[in-house]
Amino acid sequence: MMRLDQYHPAHLCMTDVVWEVYCPQDVQSEADAIIEFKLKVNEGFYDSTSLGKDTAGLSTQDYIDSLKAAHSDGLVTDQELHEELEWLSQEVEDGHF
Repeated sequence: MMRLDQYHPAHLCMTDVVWEVYCPQDVQSEADAIIEFKLKVNEGFYDSTSLGKDTAGLSTQDYIDSLKAAHSDGLVTDQELHEELEWLSQEVEDGHF
């Protein structure tokens, strides 16, 4: 849905304006994009051995411990620590890390 407001020469407000995105592409650009995609994108695979590890190879618990150490050293704020622990689905009582 879209609303259109015109202010000059008088205020006019139109609601529920029907619209669609128009983005014409020439055939050559589309073909070039497909070729570039195939050159740059590789198919991945699911590796169940990496479950519970972050990208640096730390286990989830090791990562949590490093976050808490950084927090106690003053490198991570309470808010940042809380958000990270929440993102990791860890139970956090307010102010108790």
